[in-house]
Amino acid sequence: VADMVENINVKNNVITNTGVNYHSAAAVQLYGGKNINIENNDISHCPYSAISVGPLVWSNNLAESDETHEAGMYGYNRICNNKMHEIRKDKV
Repeated sequence: VADMVENINVKNNVITNTGVNYHSAAAVQLYGGKNINIENNDISHCPYSAISVGPLVWSNNLAESDETHEAGMYGYNRICNNKMHEIRKDKV
C-alpha cells in the first residue's frame, strides 16, 4: 500500500494549547501506521483529547479489509510514558 506511515518517533516534546481553531482536535493523532512511537511527551491544555488512535479507515476512507491487514499497515506501535494533564478542562 502506497504512502503508509512508518518508523516515526514523537518523543520528548511539550505539546500545549491545542485545538484553538478546531476544538475537537487531538494533540496527537495516529490513524494507521507501523513502528510509531509516541513517548515521553508532556501534553496539556487540550479541549478534546491528548492522544487519539484509530483505524486507517478514518483518515482516507479505506475500508478495513484483509488486504489492509496483509499489507502490514498496523502494528508495533508504542504509546508510553506520556504526561497528560489539563485535558478537557479549558472552556474554549
